[in-house]
Amino acid sequence: MEAQVKKAGGPYRFSTVLAKRTRQLVKGSLRAFGSEPLDPINTALGEFAQGKLQILEEGTLPELPEKKEKK
Repeated sequence: MEAQVKKAGGPYRFSTVLAKRTRQLVKGSLRAFGSEPLDPINTALGEFAQGKLQILEEGTLPELPEKKEKK
């Protein structure tokens, strides 16, 4: 976990990025990997560990597409 914290630029930025990504997932954003539904926090951690999250200025994340609702 220390490597991910360093990669993010510190513990505050790391927790901010994970919290923002978790919120995106809860709101219905598509996951960047895997087909098994994991809880949003573990999904966000996995995406960060795999380098799937792009950190922008001030710990923000780009807006990602949301799931399409089935009609």
